[in-house]
Amino acid sequence: MKDRKSRQYHRAKYFTEIKAYSFPDGCQDKSNAKQLDLIVLNLSIDGVGILTREEIKKGSILTFTLFFGGIGHELMAYSTFCIKIGDLYRAGLKIISPDNIYTNMLLEYIKQENS
Repeated sequence: MKDRKSRQYHRAKYFTEIKAYSFPDGCQDKSNAKQLDLIVLNLSIDGVGILTREEIKKGSILTFTLFFGGIGHELMAYSTFCIKIGDLYRAGLKIISPDNIYTNMLLEYIKQENS
């Protein structure tokens, strides 16, 4: 298992507010989706750290769009944890549908942020 210090190296700060759709029961039917306001804190090659005002159940599926160089990348992720911190919830999302362009742009972004 990688230690926190080596994981940190592969993360980049990415502070922005986004809208996401949450599918708490695991289905991907948008008529059952709940819209959430998220604050993205950081990115890694396979995940996103966020803050939100609403609890996100572990395993919930979310879809959202992140932008790099003016290009929007629609992503799908699932919640790996969600803990209450004051009035907010801190959650980790594991990306399950990155495209190659997104992955390449993210790697370049992380490299620039950590240099």
